[in-house]
Amino acid sequence: MRLFILGLWCLCTAALLQAQDCLPDPGPALFMEDFGSGPNPGPALPSGTTSYIYGSINAGNYVVSNTTGLDPGFWHDGPDRTEGDTNGYMVIFNPSSSQGEGIFYQKTFSDLCPNTDYIFSSHIANLAIPTACIGIALKPRVRFDVIDTRNDATQFSEETIEVFYRSFLTWEEYGIRFRTGPDQTEARIQMVNIGGGGCGNDLAIDDISLRLCNVQIDQAFDLCDLPIGSLTVGENTYTEAGTYFDILPVPNSCNDTLITTTLMGETRVLSAELYTFCQGDTLELDNQIYTSSASIIDTLPGEFADCPRFQTLEIVAQPLQTFQQTITLCNGDSLRVGNSRYTSAGTYIDTLATPAGCDSVVFTTINTGEIAVDLEPANVEVELGQSVQLMATISRSDSYALSWQPPEAFSCDDCLDPLFQPSSSGVYQLIATDLASGCTDSKRVEVKVQACDKVFVPTAFSPNGDGLNDRLGLFVQDCFTRLISWRIFDRWGAQVFELSDILLNEDVIGWDGQVRGQLANRGVYIFQLILEQGDGTPIEVRGDVLLMR
Repeated sequence: MRLFILGLWCLCTAALLQAQDCLPDPGPALFMEDFGSGPNPGPALPSGTTSYIYGSINAGNYVVSNTTGLDPGFWHDGPDRTEGDTNGYMVIFNPSSSQGEGIFYQKTFSDLCPNTDYIFSSHIANLAIPTACIGIALKPRVRFDVIDTRNDATQFSEETIEVFYRSFLTWEEYGIRFRTGPDQTEARIQMVNIGGGGCGNDLAIDDISLRLCNVQIDQAFDLCDLPIGSLTVGENTYTEAGTYFDILPVPNSCNDTLITTTLMGETRVLSAELYTFCQGDTLELDNQIYTSSASIIDTLPGEFADCPRFQTLEIVAQPLQTFQQTITLCNGDSLRVGNSRYTSAGTYIDTLATPAGCDSVVFTTINTGEIAVDLEPANVEVELGQSVQLMATISRSDSYALSWQPPEAFSCDDCLDPLFQPSSSGVYQLIATDLASGCTDSKRVEVKVQACDKVFVPTAFSPNGDGLNDRLGLFVQDCFTRLISWRIFDRWGAQVFELSDILLNEDVIGWDGQVRGQLANRGVYIFQLILEQGDGTPIEVRGDVLLMR
């Protein structure tokens, strides 16, 4: 079946490509219509797609369906053509003789390429069972028309043969091959009924596509039959046995020529050999004296007398080579050139040998750059949330850039005296860069951040008015910034005191031993403290205190 379809395409467009035929591009189609999937009935086609009436299988009508079994006893019962398409739709037509050449399907394609070959195809199935219409059912025939939308003229037209009925539902692919004109970018393609109407000529269409039609060439050669033992295809040259695939664009077109090349036999083109000597000297090779560069192809005996091998001899007279380099050295750096080592500014000349033994001269210009950083203090121990002033000094550079790392721990990233507020123990540093030379120097600060956990509440107080321990006090590290809440409870769980949302840079007035203006009973009371550290972390502290009278 597939060979028959391609034969139809070749016949209908033989005059276009003459000696070379093209085949559908195996890649993704430029356009594919499978009509979707879902329950029956499927949706109508877009307006203008067909001249038939949607909604039934009566003469002159069409339906979109996921099965052909809509007329038992006359039609096959089968699925759509799209592979792996559950409940996939197809379009089913019952042409009427009164409609003449009705349009089954049409679509306008824009953005076509000029001077380009295309293939438009559709899968078609004859729905009739062999016994339908007492065995003489009309067989569908479809004409494919390619119309130039610039003047509505038909450019190409091809008719299918009769689509025969089978013992089961059978899909066959039909199509037309066409070439756009030199300035043509749009065409309308139609599938037209030429099978008439009456008993039979009932058909389904599915999987409509538009693809490039590219010339495909298979060629094979014995390497011994090639004059120089190699074959060039496009920009590629092949010298060894194997199978090669090349894609060559067709000029002024969107088509490609697809070439598969098979080469057989022994390799005749050997790897090139390189001979190098110093300019001014001579090279003797195979009794020949060379004083300058040359490229020679040497012919060598092959396995057969009429199949010689070829080897390229590349002879290179290497001239005196000179190199220039400019290097900047920073404090303590050095540069090695050959056997020489340089540490200071200046211009130096060294003569070195190339791998071929020829002289090469290296001119080296060395610039130097300096920068030095001092930083105090070098070791810091702080409580969490505390800040310390750092002081840096820069020497040996008039123009520099600073970078404190990590920057979030410093009040400024590029100043000499930032406020330093570390969040954790570790190593922090300042990097200074000399802008003129790019040289850098750095200094480190070793940091230990004390744990923020020291909270003291007296274990007892005596609110008796003697001026000593009359209030319960609270004592914390500077790393705590806010008292979120302080609650005190008696032994039965009743709250007797509460204080909340107090900044710890203010005086905290603790419990005076009274409950609603009355002296609280002596005894043990429970307290709960929630404090906020400088980084916003809340800390809870619980304990008890003895009230004495």
